[in-house]
Amino acid sequence: MKELKGERVIIPTHKSDYYVTQTPRYIFSIGRSILSKENKDEIGVIYVDLDLDAIQKIVTPLQNNNNQYYIMDGDRNLVYSNDQERLGEPFQFGFLVAFHLLFLNFNK
Repeated sequence: MKELKGERVIIPTHKSDYYVTQTPRYIFSIGRSILSKENKDEIGVIYVDLDLDAIQKIVTPLQNNNNQYYIMDGDRNLVYSNDQERLGEPFQFGFLVAFHLLFLNFNK
């Protein structure tokens, strides 16, 4: 991975391969570099994995009237969607008539 220089990066939705399980677990990851206090050199990187099943548990009670919920990265690629086949694709506003949008801007 390229040097982050203190910035955050989102790794798009992917299968978790850390554990051997019967069913694949889908996650997306957020990474951020750790900088030295003395000279601001990158001394490490920390990643946090977000399990899509956990997000689904949060979103499910909110779903009524066929509403759709999305999480996008800073480039508007779908990180979470009810339709798993769309994950990683660029979000297109044209296919929606009414929607609730959860937009996480990790670039700020």
